[in-house]
Amino acid sequence: MVFSKAGVVLLALASVPLVTRLMGTEGYGKFSVFLMAAQFMIFAFVSWTSGAVIRYGKEEFVKEGKINKVFWARSLILGICCVIGLVVLFVLRDWLGRYIGAPGWIVWFLAGYFLIYALSEFLFYVFQAVGRLKTMALAELTEAAVLLTALLAVKFFVGYSLPILATVIAAYIFCKISADLFFVSRLDLRIFFPVEIDGFTLKRILNFSYPLIFGIMAGYASTWLDVAIVKHNLDFNQVGLYALAFKLANFSQYIGSILNVVLGPIIIGFLALGNQELIIRYIRRIVPQLMFLWLIMVFFIFVLGRPLLPVLFGRSFGDSVLPFSILILGYFMNILVVLYNPVFTAYEMVKRETILNVLMAAFGLGLAFVFIPAFGINGAAWAKVFAFSFGGAAFLFFGNRRLNIVDFRPFLIFLPLAFLFAAVYFLPGLAGAISGVSAFLISGFAVAKIIDLFRPEDKAIFEKIDMPVFVRRFLYKVIDVFSPTL
Repeated sequence: MVFSKAGVVLLALASVPLVTRLMGTEGYGKFSVFLMAAQFMIFAFVSWTSGAVIRYGKEEFVKEGKINKVFWARSLILGICCVIGLVVLFVLRDWLGRYIGAPGWIVWFLAGYFLIYALSEFLFYVFQAVGRLKTMALAELTEAAVLLTALLAVKFFVGYSLPILATVIAAYIFCKISADLFFVSRLDLRIFFPVEIDGFTLKRILNFSYPLIFGIMAGYASTWLDVAIVKHNLDFNQVGLYALAFKLANFSQYIGSILNVVLGPIIIGFLALGNQELIIRYIRRIVPQLMFLWLIMVFFIFVLGRPLLPVLFGRSFGDSVLPFSILILGYFMNILVVLYNPVFTAYEMVKRETILNVLMAAFGLGLAFVFIPAFGINGAAWAKVFAFSFGGAAFLFFGNRRLNIVDFRPFLIFLPLAFLFAAVYFLPGLAGAISGVSAFLISGFAVAKIIDLFRPEDKAIFEKIDMPVFVRRFLYKVIDVFSPTL
């Protein structure tokens, strides 16, 4: 499953240059505003009840071997929400067309995108509930491959004979339809029957879901509202430049979701077996090590991304380099949210997690209102850096407090990246690059030495984790190589 998700990232990365070269900065800006509007529809009318499919669908499937009660109860809720969403969409259709900068037909694409993605998200969570994780990962891989193929077809066979915005959106809708067909073809449809809408199940889903609206909309605000503020203050070209920088930096979030898939069940398993000591060891030893490995990956993204971004995505996107470099700082700090999220889940700290996400979104949004008018798209990037840094620090503080731990070493691991950025930003050309890389390597080694990063006894925690033999051997080799050196 992890390898499938890695494949999804690579295929998605290959798709982005095709889109940017087809659309240019202004077209990509309009496409990003379209996605912002579509995602609002999905977050507001669909996503808030998705978690209940896993929570109660899994429970029903384990007990009865089917999920017909949860499926039809959620289908009723989803159907009502989709109807309301479509009514809102058509009432606002003229305004939306002007806002996106497209003709009136764009509302039909919004409606299609909204409905197809609502179905896809529903099936995605159904597969999680019935434990078909490998099939789910394969469907995601299929979707990414179909999107890349569709965009290549647009590039070489369709070109500009049709409105390019409509053509690209149609490619995204087509790839989702293909994923839905793949999902359905792999399902035993008998798990959905007989049709039964149970009032008790309906009430459970609604009671479970309505508090999540705040956290979900906070997630939307954190992800998209800075794009809206950029559009309000600047133009579609600047939206396109910022959207590309954000899109590329945001791929690290997807890599973080892979870590969540791996770490979540492990931490929950430790707690279920009463091994809190292993969770404490995870915080004290594994979290700094994973942050250090993430630091090395981010270093290569930072160094290679600056010269390659205009080459791969088009020279017109050259001004995306600086906001991309700034955003990398924020997404590095956001790894603390990813690494502590399994601890919050295991100890059922859901309300606190929701509050922190809302505060992080509000903090970032407040900064965006101040920074974007003053500093343009670079201000938008800095607002995200401070918001993610606040979120990472808050998750570390409350996670550690729950386990009675006082440990601020992870913040030291941020220093090499800060030195690299400062040197590249303040020193011109080759001098900045050489100084930045040198500062990164020296400070990285010093930090690893100071926090005693690798020890031979760290192997003990990996012995408790079910993983492929070659992965365990690789981790042991890393510890063997680094612990004597450091």
